[in-house]
Amino acid sequence: MKMEYFGIRVTDLERSVKFYTNMLGLKEVRRGDMAKHNRGIWVLLKDEKTGQPLELDWYPPNSVQHTL
Repeated sequence: MKMEYFGIRVTDLERSVKFYTNMLGLKEVRRGDMAKHNRGIWVLLKDEKTGQPLELDWYPPNSVQHTL
C-alpha cells in the first residue's frame, strides 16, 4: 500500500517544519498562504528517497478550519 497524500494539522508551523526537516530529513517543496482569506498556511514537505509528500497545515484561531 502506498499513501499518495498525508496532511497534519499543527499549532506551531515553523517549529513543526523545523522538526520534520532537521530531525527526519524531509525537504520543503513549497508553501501556500490563505490567511488573508481567513484560512490557513500550508507547507508541503517531501522525502527525497521515497518521494512521499507530507503537508503541514496551520490555521489561525479565528478560522473555520481551526474549530474542526
